[in-house]
Amino acid sequence: LHWHMCFDIGPDKYEDPSTFESNSIHHSFSRFVTVHGTHNAQVRHNTGYITRGHGYFIEDGNEKGTILDGNLGMVAHQGIVLPTDKGTPLCQNATEGFEGSFDSSNDGCKAFSMFWVPNINTHLDNNFAVGGRICYWILPHNTWFGYETKDRVNFENNFNFQNSKIITM
Repeated sequence: LHWHMCFDIGPDKYEDPSTFESNSIHHSFSRFVTVHGTHNAQVRHNTGYITRGHGYFIEDGNEKGTILDGNLGMVAHQGIVLPTDKGTPLCQNATEGFEGSFDSSNDGCKAFSMFWVPNINTHLDNNFAVGGRICYWILPHNTWFGYETKDRVNFENNFNFQNSKIITM
């Protein structure tokens, strides 16, 4: 599923808000779920098995009010869509000419994760990540959207197994 630039799909706008609930996604060639330019998306009680790139993916970081609750993600492989999906060599090439301080030799270029969360206005609760390079990648783009670095993603009762790490700001 890919919500693409749907703006606000939550209960304040719709009597029956848009949700993606109780589904099975398997052998995906690019993600289990993507929330892109969409606010108040609800992703609940889904199971994803084998994907390329990030499993549950909030794309740009300006998506507000996303709820990821009770989802299971299993097995994320190197992807084909974004530089962070592709692994070190392609990621390093994608950062060529970048004048900032990006160390492409670190985990930033091996970052395919089960849950990719770039916005602190996200509820990430009761999820389980199994077998990805990184289980929960939580690095909000807070300077882009006016959030304070002291704010944090709502992160409760999440678990991981056989993942290398949790990355947070």
